[in-house]
Formats: sequence, structure tokens, C-alpha cells
Amino acid sequence: VLFISTIFMFKDSDQVIYSAKKMEQLSVELSDGSKIRLNAQTKVTVPDGFNEGYREVTLKGEAYFEVQKSEIPFIIHTNVGDVTVLGTKFNVQTRNDRMEVAVNEGIVRVTSRVADKDSSVILTAGMMNMSESGEYPGALHVIQFKQYPGWLYNKLTLQQTNLVEVLEEIERRFDVNIRLNACLLYTSDAADE
Repeated sequence: VLFISTIFMFKDSDQVIYSAKKMEQLSVELSDGSKIRLNAQTKVTVPDGFNEGYREVTLKGEAYFEVQKSEIPFIIHTNVGDVTVLGTKFNVQTRNDRMEVAVNEGIVRVTSRVADKDSSVILTAGMMNMSESGEYPGALHVIQFKQYPGWLYNKLTLQQTNLVEVLEEIERRFDVNIRLNACLLYTSDAADE
């Protein structure tokens, strides 16, 4: 069971912070009409003056964006890089110095800065990109799932994900703590020696 909560926000002197806790998903509508749906343990910071000559937010975690078209670019800043759009629907996930961007509709540009040089890739509908902190954006991939991102459909969608990351996602989604005990496995070759 996943709980959808009311908006939990903090008003700072020059910004508004929307935050979703474990097991929560929050929906936010910004002053330009753009909608953001925050996944569990996600924070979006919106500076005062948003939609008054600029549209920029800062994301930590995972959120699905439905950006209203405008002449003013909509920019999402993360610890790995930036995502720039004019109007589209897409998911951005930032966890552990890695960013994943997947586009359901429209076009986005993903930019990373390495050694004071920017590098960008353009993603169109049905494409995704993984970027690591301190590296240029990786190769483009086709989204493999019809209902992506899975969390919007109350599904856990993982592909070639290491066990630690799978357990972290389960902890976020269901507000549980999982302890992993390491086991040492021996092959028959090792037993013969």
C-alpha cells in the first residue's frame, strides 16, 4: 500500500521546499501551471520569483515533470547535471551521484559539467539517459517498459540494478529497514583445493 499525502512544504525567506517522506508521493502545481509529482524521499526547491523571467528548480530524489510550454526554458538543477526543457513530460531520478532522465513526451537536454566544460545530449520521447557525477552524459537507451516510470503506476521497475540499490528503493517505497547479511559462497572448484 502506497500513501499519497498532502503537500508538505517549508517556506524559506527566498524559496519554497516541497518534500515527500518515505512511502509518500506528493503532487505540486507551480505558478506557471507545470506539475511535479514527487516520489518517496524527494525534495524540490522552488525559488521565489519562479515564472518571473526564469523557471528553475532544484531536485534531490525522483520526480515526474509535466512542464507547461513557454518561451522561458524550464531548468531542473541536480547534483549531477541540469535538465532543460520548453514543455514536455519526463522523469528525473538522482540518487548516489547518478542521474537518470527518461522522456515520455517531448524533448529535453541533459547537461553535465566536467573540468569546466559542458557536454549535452538531447533526448526525445521514448529515450533515457544515465549520467554519473563528474562524467559526461552516457549513451542514450530506449525505455524498455510501457508504464514508465513504474512508481507512477505503483510498480517497482528495475532492470540490471544491483541488490543494494534494489533494497534502498524498497526501503523508500515501503518505509522499512532491510539488513543484508553477507554470505561467502564457495564453488566446487574451491572446495577441491
